[in-house]
Amino acid sequence: MEEFFEIKNLIKKCRSILLCVNPEKTTSFDLNLSSSVLFYTLKKIGKVVKFYPNDFPFNNPFFSFPLKDLKPILFVSKDSDVLSEIYYKKEGDLIELCFLSKSISFNLNKMSLEEFKNKPDVIVTLGVPSLEILGDFYERNFKLFFSLPIINIDNNPANREYGKINFIEETPFSFLISKVLLAISKKAIDQHCAKSLFYGILYSLKQKKLERKTMELLIFLKERTSEFLEVSKHLLKEFSEKERRLFEVFVKSLEYNREVSLPIITISKKELSSSLLKEVDLPKGISLFRGKIWTISPILFLWESHASTQGILYSPFPEHLKKLSLVFDGVAKEGRVFFTSKRSCQITKSLILKTLYG
Repeated sequence: MEEFFEIKNLIKKCRSILLCVNPEKTTSFDLNLSSSVLFYTLKKIGKVVKFYPNDFPFNNPFFSFPLKDLKPILFVSKDSDVLSEIYYKKEGDLIELCFLSKSISFNLNKMSLEEFKNKPDVIVTLGVPSLEILGDFYERNFKLFFSLPIINIDNNPANREYGKINFIEETPFSFLISKVLLAISKKAIDQHCAKSLFYGILYSLKQKKLERKTMELLIFLKERTSEFLEVSKHLLKEFSEKERRLFEVFVKSLEYNREVSLPIITISKKELSSSLLKEVDLPKGISLFRGKIWTISPILFLWESHASTQGILYSPFPEHLKKLSLVFDGVAKEGRVFFTSKRSCQITKSLILKTLYG
């Protein structure tokens, strides 16, 4: 989309950013989580970020360090024409910077490290449908808001679209910020961001159907973190320890076939035993993805069972259920088909995809 290209260019060219979040929504968990991820990522890629409101509570359980202590440092060289490469190495608390020179003569006196103290180059608003919501801060900085480009990100359809770039979409903030960060830099989405956004999206969409675009984004975030038990502790507080372990196993095994828009979860005996689970526990895990927390349809579950593969396909398409029940002599009822295959999980999965989609 054109706005993503424009956002990327604006962020790339600027040094300093003023990030404004709706002061009337400080208790919104989704907005709080998303703003902390955006704040952290912008600082991580070397931007100076001033935040309003100053007392906004960064309530992100996946950041174990104070976000506001992140201070970017600018490396300044007045002899840059002789530099060929710059890289760093970090061991524990020690950071080594290495500068490779094109010339034998290299003047260290022309190099310095400085803190950014510039005024903002760009303003980013998050969850702010109109600038008047910023109250006195907006009135005191009226000229600033009208002299700088504004990136306006919101999920409120009543947003007044006051920005140079307006990214307005009626969806969770975690989803919006994920898309913005993907546009800026995929590499900037580290495990802290991935866990936060993965959790934020699932939390915001409880009791709702997970659509194709949501599944694709969740798979992308899943590939950047492996600590799903930590996510489940926050996401499934009211559930048992066994259900949280099932969630972790299911999410780790989750894949998404983009060609046919089919989520697939394949569970091995080894994965179950390493998580202190048994085959008899699987129905509880399936229920998490089938209405207890979210609704995903269609979705295919496969798991190893003795010398066979057991499976369930949930689908809104009766013809798919009928085809699969004929191939595997399965039992189809109420939007799903139960079946057994004498082949391995991988071969069974390939056969199912061929049967249903050719």
